[in-house]
Amino acid sequence: MFNKYAAWACAIALCIGPQPICQAGVTASTTRVIFPSEAKEQSLELVNLNAYPVLVQTWIDDGNIKGTPEESDAPIFTVPPIFRMEPKERSFLRLINSGATLPNDRESLFWLNLVEVPPQDSASANKNDQLTITLRTQLKVFVRPAGLAIPANALLNELVFKIDSNANSSTLIIENPTPYFATISAIEIQRDQASQSYSTDMIKPFGRDSVPLQGISKNTNEQIQLRFFLVDDSGQSVSGHRVLSAR
Repeated sequence: MFNKYAAWACAIALCIGPQPICQAGVTASTTRVIFPSEAKEQSLELVNLNAYPVLVQTWIDDGNIKGTPEESDAPIFTVPPIFRMEPKERSFLRLINSGATLPNDRESLFWLNLVEVPPQDSASANKNDQLTITLRTQLKVFVRPAGLAIPANALLNELVFKIDSNANSSTLIIENPTPYFATISAIEIQRDQASQSYSTDMIKPFGRDSVPLQGISKNTNEQIQLRFFLVDDSGQSVSGHRVLSAR
């Protein structure tokens, strides 16, 4: 996830100086962290792909895009919270479980923040038009209790899709009856040899979401082919298929 502040900083920089390439250079070995609730810690490999050293600040919070380390009350903290990475250096970040009580019947979601600050050009350090661009990346951290009712790999088949229609509109209802967060990266509906694409938000455990549809009439007899792509624990998209009808 590319932080909005990074995009905002880039836009300002374009107005006052040479055009920078605003892309996070410190990347993680995975796009998400699965943290077993009984584990004391997890580690995450980071690499600085930049051709220059950077200062990295890390913390975990509730995902507030304006949040700061001082405001965080997440039950997981990072070690070290601030460190320097040389060009092309690889390093391991430790995520430590404080042992705080969390729900034991479902996953809990937190966000790992990675903020990188490049070095300032000493030759222009005193110039008024010098802008230091900080880039902030956020990664999901799922705290997963042991002994949940169904295994995580069953999520693909457990999601419920149905179309709710009336005289004026149709809506795709997605229900997640599982204790896991469901991240659906894309939805495709195939009908009459035409395909329509839709998107949805991440669905909480035991939650639901609705997606407005186009051109589907109530009580139609046609079979609507739905294909969706679910992000699994490794960050890869796996596809699922359903056959629906409007009702």
